[in-house]
Amino acid sequence: MANTTVNVDIQVQAKTLGQLEDQLTEINEELRQVEVGSEAFNTLTKESQRLNREVEKVNEEIKG
Repeated sequence: MANTTVNVDIQVQAKTLGQLEDQLTEINEELRQVEVGSEAFNTLTKESQRLNREVEKVNEEIKG
């Protein structure tokens, strides 16, 4: 079993929808590289879920 180090840069600031989507893409790419069930996987999964919620919120605001 290989050890993997994952750095998750969490920034709390206004972002564009494109920036949120780019971050989500990066996180999902990293998820493909880590072992399922590992600490890195769990951390990345939580971040992916958080970003998905943010993207959904912005899309709802766009819909009006």
